[in-house]
Amino acid sequence: MKKSVVLLIFTIFSLNLIAQKEATWWYFGKYAGISFTGTNNAPVNQTNGQMNNSEGVASISNSKGQLIFYTDGEYVYDRTHTLVNSGKRLKGHNSSTQSGVIVQQPGRGNRYWIFTVDEEWGNNGFQYAIYDTSTRKLVPNLDAGNSPSESCRLLCKSLNNKYAPEKVAAVKHSNKVDIWIINHTGGDNDFYVYKLSAKGLDAPIVQSIGPVWSMTGTGAKGYSKGYMKFSPDGTKLICAIAGQQYVGMGGYGNNSGRIEIYDFDNVTGKLSNAQIIDKNNINPSAGKISSVYGIEVSPNGRYLYASFYIPAWSISGSDGGDGLWQLDLLAGGGNADSIGKSCLRIVSSFSTYSGGGMQLAPDGRIYLARSGLGSGAKYLSCIQKPNCRGSDCSFVNNAIDISPRSSQWGVPTFINSFFNKAEFEWGSNAANLCEGQLTKLFITDSTGVDSAKWNFGDTASGSYNTAKGFTVFHKFSSAKTYSVFVQLYRKTTSPDCYADTARKKVTIFPNPKVNIGRDTSVCDGESIVMDATTTNATYIWSNSFTTPVNSASSKGWFWVDVKVGGCTTRDSLYLDVLQFPVISLGNDTLICEYDSIKLTANDGTKYLWSKGDTTSLIWAKDTGMVWLKASNGRCSTFDTLYIKHSKRPYLNIGQDSLLCIGDSLELSAKTQFSKSYLWNDNSTDSVLKVKASGIYWARIKDTLCYSNYDSANITFQTKLSFDIGKDTFICKGGSFVVNAAFSGIKTWKWHDNSTKSTYTATNAGKKWVNVTNGTCKASDTIEIFENTIPPFTLGNDTTLCKGETFNPLSSVLKDIEYTWMGISVTTTFPITNSGKYWVDLRDVPKKVCLFSDTINVTFKNATVINLGNDTSLCKNQTIDLNIAKYAFKKYKWWDGNTSTGVRKTTYSPGTTKYWVEGDDGVCKSSDTIKVTYRLPLSLNVGPDVNLCDNATKDFDLTGTPGATEYEWLSSVGLSLTNMPKYTVNTPGGTFIAKISDGYCPVYDTVKVLYKVTPIVNLGNDLDICDNVPNPVVLDASAAAAETYLWNTGSSSPTISVSAPDATYWVKTSNGNCQSGDTINVTFQYNPATNPIMDFGFSDSMFCNNPRISYDFTSPNTNYIWQDGNTSPKRQITEPGLYWLVASNKCGKDSFSVLITVDENGCRLMFPTAFSPNDDGTNDKWMPRGQVIEWVELLIINRWGEIIYKGDPSKGWDGKTSRGEMVPDGAYPTVISYRKDNGGYARMYVQKMLIHVIK
Repeated sequence: MKKSVVLLIFTIFSLNLIAQKEATWWYFGKYAGISFTGTNNAPVNQTNGQMNNSEGVASISNSKGQLIFYTDGEYVYDRTHTLVNSGKRLKGHNSSTQSGVIVQQPGRGNRYWIFTVDEEWGNNGFQYAIYDTSTRKLVPNLDAGNSPSESCRLLCKSLNNKYAPEKVAAVKHSNKVDIWIINHTGGDNDFYVYKLSAKGLDAPIVQSIGPVWSMTGTGAKGYSKGYMKFSPDGTKLICAIAGQQYVGMGGYGNNSGRIEIYDFDNVTGKLSNAQIIDKNNINPSAGKISSVYGIEVSPNGRYLYASFYIPAWSISGSDGGDGLWQLDLLAGGGNADSIGKSCLRIVSSFSTYSGGGMQLAPDGRIYLARSGLGSGAKYLSCIQKPNCRGSDCSFVNNAIDISPRSSQWGVPTFINSFFNKAEFEWGSNAANLCEGQLTKLFITDSTGVDSAKWNFGDTASGSYNTAKGFTVFHKFSSAKTYSVFVQLYRKTTSPDCYADTARKKVTIFPNPKVNIGRDTSVCDGESIVMDATTTNATYIWSNSFTTPVNSASSKGWFWVDVKVGGCTTRDSLYLDVLQFPVISLGNDTLICEYDSIKLTANDGTKYLWSKGDTTSLIWAKDTGMVWLKASNGRCSTFDTLYIKHSKRPYLNIGQDSLLCIGDSLELSAKTQFSKSYLWNDNSTDSVLKVKASGIYWARIKDTLCYSNYDSANITFQTKLSFDIGKDTFICKGGSFVVNAAFSGIKTWKWHDNSTKSTYTATNAGKKWVNVTNGTCKASDTIEIFENTIPPFTLGNDTTLCKGETFNPLSSVLKDIEYTWMGISVTTTFPITNSGKYWVDLRDVPKKVCLFSDTINVTFKNATVINLGNDTSLCKNQTIDLNIAKYAFKKYKWWDGNTSTGVRKTTYSPGTTKYWVEGDDGVCKSSDTIKVTYRLPLSLNVGPDVNLCDNATKDFDLTGTPGATEYEWLSSVGLSLTNMPKYTVNTPGGTFIAKISDGYCPVYDTVKVLYKVTPIVNLGNDLDICDNVPNPVVLDASAAAAETYLWNTGSSSPTISVSAPDATYWVKTSNGNCQSGDTINVTFQYNPATNPIMDFGFSDSMFCNNPRISYDFTSPNTNYIWQDGNTSPKRQITEPGLYWLVASNKCGKDSFSVLITVDENGCRLMFPTAFSPNDDGTNDKWMPRGQVIEWVELLIINRWGEIIYKGDPSKGWDGKTSRGEMVPDGAYPTVISYRKDNGGYARMYVQKMLIHVIK
């Protein structure tokens, strides 16, 4: 048996190639398509595609290989090739390297996510839309809140100011269910890794690794271009970076391309081990790496293939690479230098086309898109054995004919996991990789293999660590990653270069940790919540629910299966249902407030009463709610009872009483609610009559309760006597207090029913009182007599002027005594000073009346009026004569006016006296002022002034009669000078002149307005060339003038002029400020744009020496020939290179011609037959010989119709102008050409028959 030493290392899982048909249908390029529906998945040409795009595309089929839809990143076409959503555009771009990738959402088979990228760091960046196969429409992502017409933004300017490159890639998660989608951002080294699961798209894992992807600067758009691919087994991420794109028509420069290779962990989505292939480590014999574009990895993950977008030979120029490269990803253990040095140039150059994208196909081959002219784009190239090294990979140039359609640079982008065909695999059921489960492993292709020996890398499993067979099962000892090795014993070497040994890392996943709780119990009618929430899990409960949280309320077992990826854990619990105790405390009740009630619980095992008691029986007496909690385990029942108190009846038979001997008292125990009675003598009437001293009690009862006992102490005592005094006199209006407050008396009742112990008498008459000592009564009487003083007053308080005397008494009362100030007894009392004066009056002789009165007497000074000092005023001045501050009641002015307001002086030459008199009701005052008015000055500075530009204006106030002081001021009152003279400068304004005689100023105002002289400049004299629009506009508007006047009579700022030559002038004015300008306008042609010279033919060979004369004379034009001659005239008589440069003010033109002479005399040959049968011999008819110019070729059929018209120098291939091959036969032909004849070019026509013989 042959044993190979080749060792392949893989790190993540991939899917079995045989089971994947999602990549069956491809649509791309200019309406091109293929389907892998032939024998053994062979490609079949399809011509029903609807896309016409230059680069990225994506398509998707179902698991049966039936087309679902395809897209160019902008438009989506369903399986019937109909535009989806009426042609609504996505946010990708059909000129983006990989405009999009299509991913079916796990667990939601009808939803396909379309991830798109814009071109050249475009604003739309990286977004997605969702296609629903059930409706064949784009649908909203309801979780993101988008409408059907919207794409969902991930990385773009409008969302997060991010820009994405022209690339995107997707690969299966290690759980074989979820999908990883990866992108990058510009201007940094950040990768964004998204996971799509049944729950939707997770937030990205952002990782900074590798070089920065330049987004700004010269040629930065090129760094966005090139493909991004995962290896089929998902262990590697590879990015082609085309490099700086700026040379020529989009070419590349500085050999700046690179290939980035990363290890990818499809368990965590993390990148590591960046290896960069660039000009520094690429095999020099491979050529330059600029414009690297298409990349693909062989099915076994070992070889990387690369193509080039714009090769150096293309019309765009640049230093772009060419051909097809192969690099060994395992060289030197996978380090960048070793991989770069391993590069082989499988194809040196494609010559007629540039290489585009590459894609691994369902048949295990790699297909290459081609962009070029003609037949170059009518085929796809193919790498038939991509697992083989060097030329053994079997590159086929024209592998698939896709005509009449054609290819461009793009092929569909797929999830590369579709194409994994490793030496061995494990089951597609994700549960195959769960802890504690048997894992199935099998050889993917046992053709030519005799046996296989396995080592599972699980030493903890002991003797079970090895096995033999094409299909084996192993239970891994714990959840972790194992390195599984297989040795294949082949009968013969694999024709597709598959290895004889293989190693993969297999990750065994832990089962999810689930705990829905312990066995428990609930009360009847209650439920429990069971929470099995686990990240990224799905759920199946015993009651078929699929939510993470469930509830239970019935007795029995409950379980849940929690599945994460393919791993499932079950947890269960038993639920017991307990019954509630049945209790009743009875109805709410009413008791007397001094009673209690017995309460008993009749069910349950534990009790708790509202006051903390835990027995089954209690006595309750307090009013309010009594509650009981009776429990059976954790199930409790509550009952309540409200107790209300009936209040004890209230009894009051009266207060203790004191009575006179011989009286009696009736005590009553009757109330509103009383029903029965009991007295201290055992009588049961409601009343008891008392006649003797003693303590008496009673008790009553209502319908429920007895009252308290109530008692009264009754006492009988003897009568009393008293004296309130003799009769007496009072002054009318006065009073006298009668006192009856004697010892032992408790109550009083006077003649007016008042009840105080004293009585105040205020009028004449008899006054009597009845009194008691609480028990016995008595009475007494007194008579009151009145005296009076007649009405008297000193009058109101008064005010007098100082110097006056005031006598307060105008008359004297009879039988009345007057006492002043408590001292002087007299009837006269003169007052001369301010003060308070009073007098007491008494009746004589009794003197029981006293009357007093008071008066305030004030002596005030007269008010002093001050109108101010005598003064002098100017004509326009006045003085306010204001006496408003004086409190006068009456006024009188010099002119008899009696107003109280302010009076003003009035102008009157000379001196005038002004006086006023005021009366405040007590005193009178007056004052006088003399006012003298001065003669006014006169001032006139003249009219307003208009000035131009920087002119000045002098003003002079010197010699103004009477003026002794001068001042000039601005319009806002700012002093400019104190001199009589002032000179005004720009910008002018309003100025105020002021003069004064030392007392009275006079003002005058003058305005000085400046206007700018409108400077006009029509520019230099014009020589108008024929490439300048005619007519020409002369523009004076820059002068910004108020008026314009041209010599043409126009008043517009601009005029249009045309030939002939002329002189033009314009005058511009701003008021009196004027200027003007003149310009000469001439017209002539521009040789550069209106060439008038030509030799009449291009480079030509003459049969003899030429004889040609030229005259290029034109006005105002200079000439120079190749030999320095400056004449416009020239005769050419010998061969050579002739050139002439003609120039004038408007430009210059140059032309040249190479004239040679055929040394054989220009013999012509016209073949009479040819055989257009594509055998490589005589396939095209061509004329032979030297002419000055081939003019026209006409081919005519036997009916006289022209079937071909063309250039004789290009010959005839036997086809009509419509591209149809003519049948064999003789065809009349007309050939027109120019040929030298005696040194002159003459037109010739050759007529002949051409025989077509195939």
